[in-house]
Amino acid sequence: MDISGWKVSGSIEHTFKAGTVVPAGDRLFLTSNVMGFRNRAANPKGGEALFVQGNYSGVLAAGGQVSIVNSANKVVVSAVTPQPAGGFADWLAQYFDAGSPDAAEGADPDGDGSKNSVEFALGTHPGRYSTPEMEVRLVDVDGKNHLEVSVSIAKAATADFELQQSETLANDWTSIATTSSTNAIEGKADLETLVLRTTEPVAGPSLYLRLTLK
Repeated sequence: MDISGWKVSGSIEHTFKAGTVVPAGDRLFLTSNVMGFRNRAANPKGGEALFVQGNYSGVLAAGGQVSIVNSANKVVVSAVTPQPAGGFADWLAQYFDAGSPDAAEGADPDGDGSKNSVEFALGTHPGRYSTPEMEVRLVDVDGKNHLEVSVSIAKAATADFELQQSETLANDWTSIATTSSTNAIEGKADLETLVLRTTEPVAGPSLYLRLTLK
């Protein structure tokens, strides 16, 4: 089957290259990192005469929706990736071989400053440098300024976040009382927006903020 120009859309995005033909009875592996795929220790891996293409963009996380669109711009198939039954452990297994140092909860394989437990909670890829989608703003509540922080998180993680403040960036971080709510993100079935708003107005000197994972 000639799938030249066909697209994968949704949680991940990819356009198949011109001349991409999948023989009857054969299969094509789509990956976010072709070189990494070929260097895998476990099957499927390089040296097995496999048809591999990439690199796709986005994150193929549990609960994410993916559609295949043909060259006539018609959806051929659409599916939702299953939620891992075991949560964090099964999430790790999607990316790392068992026993790998990179599979440790506190490991940071991509060096982006977020350990695996944080990548899981945010719905980001543990093997690709990424930063959380976050917005901080002042909102008016009854004529007083309150801080509101919005961050994109993974639905599957059921993580508990806490907003903290500091005036000096020393070891004087204190928790801020907040209310929380979540909003759906259009086109991203595996993610949602967490909104934290301070219960008390903010005033006085400038503050440093950080969002921590309990």
